[in-house]
Amino acid sequence: MTPEKDKFPLSRELTRFEELRNTADGMLPATVYRRLYECACNLPLGCDVIEIGAGSGAGTVALAWGLLERTEHARVIAVDRCYGGSRLRYGCFRENLTRLLATLNNNGVLNRVRLLAIDLNEYSYAQVFAEIGARRVGLVVLDADGRLDRDIPTLWPHLSDGAHIVVDDCIERTSYRPVSELYPVGGTKFTLTARIVSYLIKEGWLETVEAVGKTFFLRVIGAGYSLPKKIVCNIISIRDAIRLEWLAAVQTDLSRDTMKNHQSNDSYLWNYTEDLKP
Repeated sequence: MTPEKDKFPLSRELTRFEELRNTADGMLPATVYRRLYECACNLPLGCDVIEIGAGSGAGTVALAWGLLERTEHARVIAVDRCYGGSRLRYGCFRENLTRLLATLNNNGVLNRVRLLAIDLNEYSYAQVFAEIGARRVGLVVLDADGRLDRDIPTLWPHLSDGAHIVVDDCIERTSYRPVSELYPVGGTKFTLTARIVSYLIKEGWLETVEAVGKTFFLRVIGAGYSLPKKIVCNIISIRDAIRLEWLAAVQTDLSRDTMKNHQSNDSYLWNYTEDLKP
């Protein structure tokens, strides 16, 4: 279903999404939230939306607003760990979860969102797919930890024909630093995101529809089955190369205690149990 342009003129729509950005403490431009809304309006039939990294909930609301324009009852499966990183400024897990649920409720979209407050790994992804069931995924939004090496191969077999992937922070920017609560991925998110997206575009698996700042709207080519083993292996190689860059950049700053804490955290690259080993 295409949004009615005369019903929601551009100026009115931007004002609507600027208000959403302000009230929900959104971190993206209002134009990105409007584009998310439009993508959800045009979701293929029989599909749901998966959002990895709900954050403040502004993007989740924009997606759900788009689904409300449709006659079919589709949902946003929103995933967020609700602690650490950009959420650190708002408090602990409970405080972030409460804020996120309040944003969804205040904007009238709770009935179109299934929120999973979990850390993603090879096991917890099963909870995401349990929510999808027999339906397909028509739109994926990736704005969490930059772990596209985990997310894209895992999600690919569930994507529909004509599916789209929206990726934020898709810019080559190196600012490696020790792992901490504020930087749980050691400052590698931008680099890992940009290099994997660039590789998949070069190999013909993704094509760019639009870029709004550092947010890329991508069309999927050849969905509905697993990515070839060679492609997955190359994605993992990109991840591992960045791991070596990170280690070389920060090893002199990492204390033994920091490394011990880092190794006990299986949410990031360096302590892989090879959850995507082909």
